[in-house]
Amino acid sequence: MPKTKLGEAIAYALNRWNALQVYIDYPFVEVSNNGSERSIKPVVLSQMNSLFASSDSGAKAIAVHLSFIATAKRNGISPVDWYANVLARINGLRTSQLQQLLPQNWSPPMGA
Repeated sequence: MPKTKLGEAIAYALNRWNALQVYIDYPFVEVSNNGSERSIKPVVLSQMNSLFASSDSGAKAIAVHLSFIATAKRNGISPVDWYANVLARINGLRTSQLQQLLPQNWSPPMGA
């Protein structure tokens, strides 16, 4: 019967069948959005601090650094280790070599 709890549950699932089908068609899609929530948490927490950036260029610099940090974490890299290594190496590189310092391209130094 449609008015019972089971009937309502079945109607709910049928009304969202296309959305539910995504999990069958693309098994890598996570059912939970906890990973996304965790990844944006530092950005949300820094919004108040960003109000004190003093200028548009200061706010842009904060956004760039938060992007680097999030990308490093997403690639399983310690942002502190990445920043320390990049700051130690950046002056010795040509402009054409800077791409290798991006978190998604970076490799830790040998022996580290």
